[in-house]
Amino acid sequence: MTGDSAVCAQDPSCHWDYEKRGCYEGAAERVDPCGAHGDKTICEQDVSIGCKWNADDNKCVQAN
Repeated sequence: MTGDSAVCAQDPSCHWDYEKRGCYEGAAERVDPCGAHGDKTICEQDVSIGCKWNADDNKCVQAN
């Protein structure tokens, strides 16, 4: 594991993990950017990245 994010950014075969604070092999796990919206109103107003409220799961998800 590399502990320097600048060195990690130069290597296309790894990714920086902000939670674990280290550089790890392979592609980063995809995180839904709309998941940060915990409120239905805020979620539905975010048209910049295409968020929509999922009533079944009671959370905000990216529409496409």
